[in-house]
Amino acid sequence: DPTLESNDTIFIPPIGDVVKIYGSIKRPSIYELKNKTSIKELIFKLGSGYSADAIKNKIKIERIENGKRIIKDFNNLRDTDTKNYLVRNGDSIFIPKVLNIQQNIVKVIGNVYRPGTYEVNDKLSLKDLIKKLMELNQIVLPKKLKLYDTMMTKPGQLNL
Repeated sequence: DPTLESNDTIFIPPIGDVVKIYGSIKRPSIYELKNKTSIKELIFKLGSGYSADAIKNKIKIERIENGKRIIKDFNNLRDTDTKNYLVRNGDSIFIPKVLNIQQNIVKVIGNVYRPGTYEVNDKLSLKDLIKKLMELNQIVLPKKLKLYDTMMTKPGQLNL
């Protein structure tokens, strides 16, 4: 290692071409491009791959072309044209993540022994689920229950 002496000058060259990758990626960052880099190399070599919650078939690239900002959507990284697609200086690559929305569930709340979230399927009707899972606290099962649906503006009713 060389030793530093008084009046030495340390030169750090300016940064070259850069690309940003963010979202559901293990190492989101702004990376300097040393040479031609494909989108596949950017994701797996520089970004260390997808996070567990990544939507791998919905990659978005924001790029400036002819003085305008454009968006390119890539739906299949296995496609040869997509995986060999070269990123350019100033590109921003976004990897979306799975939304925190649960499907095929029903939440049971209120005056019951076992409140919670339960699976529903095509073979089980709502009436069957209520009769199977709900044990009201020493109260006779009511003739009507209020139902709340995230898509409904008013509660519905179920006649038992």
